[in-house]
Order: sequence, then structure tokens, then C-alpha cells
Amino acid sequence: MKRTDIHYVGFVFMIIMASCDEPEVVQIDDNTFEEIYQQFHGKYQIVQSMSEQAVDIDGDGRKSTDMLAEIPNLSSTNLALRIYNRSFTQLDTIIYLFTQAWSEQIISSRDLANDTTLSPAYAIQGATRTFTLNETRDTLRVVQADADGIDLEQFPLPEEVSVDAVGQIKVVVRKKLFTSDGWQTVKITTLYSRYTMAT
Repeated sequence: MKRTDIHYVGFVFMIIMASCDEPEVVQIDDNTFEEIYQQFHGKYQIVQSMSEQAVDIDGDGRKSTDMLAEIPNLSSTNLALRIYNRSFTQLDTIIYLFTQAWSEQIISSRDLANDTTLSPAYAIQGATRTFTLNETRDTLRVVQADADGIDLEQFPLPEEVSVDAVGQIKVVVRKKLFTSDGWQTVKITTLYSRYTMAT
């Protein structure tokens, strides 16, 4: 068992044990688990990322809806879906993990004192949560557990996660970003395509 695998299983076990609400459990047999594993498990790269309205995030004076053009290093981030069965987790359930990395704006308190001159740095960061699948496997419901301590302003829950006909994952999220017009909450739709099953 790899160190990263141990970390993620321990993370999910902590969420399940500490959460005030009972986690949703999908009861599936081994054959169905293998189908779901083959369909979803792996890392996904960004195909496109578009905002609902045009914004100038990189400070070049030009507004765009193309987040890959506006947010530095966004193309270097990915989405990871990890699916573990009972034999791996030693728990009587299937574990689904959703990790979305993003190029996050880093703004110091000194910068915040003068918003008009903000020039954010960027760092690739992410959050891991659990998710459930609907019966037709075209919708993922990402779950926020009480105990995970994730900053919802920095890492908001997706409003929608869906699967298209060719297996690409669409994630819709609203993020608070600093733009040339100041702080804005921007609705962003990002499309991901799997490039490896190795996680």
C-alpha cells in the first residue's frame, strides 16, 4: 500500500467517524465496484474552464471568460477521483474521494490594506471530499463533512458535478476572486478528461 493511499483512507475514515451525519453508502457488489472503478478512478486534466461573465484576473486589462488564459498555472492543476473497495479500506463500505486542485490566489494582509494595488501570487492547492454517485452514474454529489475543516470560501462545494457521454467530468463552482474590478464571485464551469488511472 502506497503512503498516499494510506493518507487518503485515513482521511476518509476520520470524516466518517467524526461527522455528525451518517454518510451516504452505496451498496454494490464486487462486479459493479469494478465497473465503477474502471469508469471513474484516476486523474483528470482540464479541457476547458469558462466563467459565466468575462473578468480580468491576470491584470492585463483584457476581460475574458477563459479561465485557462486568466488564471496563472491553472492548466497544471487536475481533478482526482479515487474509489476504494472494502478489502482496501477495511470498512464495510465503498469509499469515493473527490480531490479538486486549483491555482489559488495568495493575498497577504498587507496587500489587503490597499485593494487597488493588489497583485496576487498563486499556489496550487486543493481539497479532498467524499462523493456519491446516482444510479445512472451521470451525477456526482460531493459531500462536505462537518469534521473536515475545509474553508468553504477558498474551496467552495461544487454546485454541480456531472458526467457527459464520453466520460468527461463537468464541475461547476462559484469562487471569490480578485479582479481588475475588485472582488467578484465568479461562476466557473470546468471540463475535465481522464489522462491516467494511476493516483
